[in-house]
Amino acid sequence: MKIIQEIITETVIISMLIFVLMIIVEFIELKFAGWMKRFFIENKSLKYVLSSLLGSVPGCTGTFFMDTLYMAGIAGFGGIVATMIATAGDETFFIIALAINPENSISFPFIIGLFSTLFLLGIVGGWLADLVVRKLRISVSKKCAIERHEEIDLHKIDWSHFLKEHVWLHIFKKHLVKIFFWILGSLILVEILGEAYKLQENIAENKVFFLILAGIIGIIPLSGPNIVIITLFADGLIPFSILLTNSIVQDGHGLLPLLGFSLEDSFKIKLFNLAFGLVIGFLVMAVGY
Repeated sequence: MKIIQEIITETVIISMLIFVLMIIVEFIELKFAGWMKRFFIENKSLKYVLSSLLGSVPGCTGTFFMDTLYMAGIAGFGGIVATMIATAGDETFFIIALAINPENSISFPFIIGLFSTLFLLGIVGGWLADLVVRKLRISVSKKCAIERHEEIDLHKIDWSHFLKEHVWLHIFKKHLVKIFFWILGSLILVEILGEAYKLQENIAENKVFFLILAGIIGIIPLSGPNIVIITLFADGLIPFSILLTNSIVQDGHGLLPLLGFSLEDSFKIKLFNLAFGLVIGFLVMAVGY
């Protein structure tokens, strides 16, 4: 019973930290989205860097913004791939919240290293994706018929609208409730498996299997399942290579808008990211991480 109470307390604390972080990021994204769009259009020579940078924005706002650019034909296949590799979705907030606790394997220097690595891999992966589709003549990036998109007012924020639509309906109801139960379930699952199946020994003996499994879990276009992988790493049960593989492949909710736009392109993005994530993961595992 004491363990359950501790897990619930930890879940509440982490969820509240995530809630605050998501509000801050939502506000910043709303304030500067129009500027980012103009900057992206005017600097196509830096498209992989800018695309990966959008993916580095915590949560789903950067990826959703990139989705609109892709559907409008402004960003190409390599750009969307770069964003999806660099992003960790809402799990970014979970990782940051875990760094508050000094007893796990995640620290703020580690977070900087992880997201810097994902940012650089996004640039490389985006360039490589464009090279692959060009060499193999793969059809991608069909432009949306609707070319005009609503501009965001950079000068004024309607606070009642922000609190209702963004904080309550979007952040709290759409994201935080699900995140809370995923965190709670993940912590309970890891505790049960750790006690019942000697999880650390099992993973140590089957690292290749768990790395592939982490990549497959990353295919799921949802925030939540990947929290299990992060929790395992935070508890010291899996090596960095498995976490990195999952982080490369997964994009939280980032791909959801594209599923309705082009199921074919979404499949190709996920297939490339899975292959890229597994290659990078196995290379990192081969050198001992």
